[in-house]
Amino acid sequence: MEPLMSNQLSLSVVMPTYNEESAVGIVLHDVKTYTRDFPTEIIIVDSSTDRTPDIALEMGAMVIRK
Repeated sequence: MEPLMSNQLSLSVVMPTYNEESAVGIVLHDVKTYTRDFPTEIIIVDSSTDRTPDIALEMGAMVIRK
């Protein structure tokens, strides 16, 4: 990601999740759709026992495992 100009908007989205493999892909797709005009960092905070963190990583999110 390139350095931002001081007047340029950037977003960080933090999503706490737990066993959301059926929904996390849909939600991440929607976040990317609605923020496509802005540099966006998506962070998933997760302690799931299902594939939630794997799906999030596949979709380009940063995953913090607890």
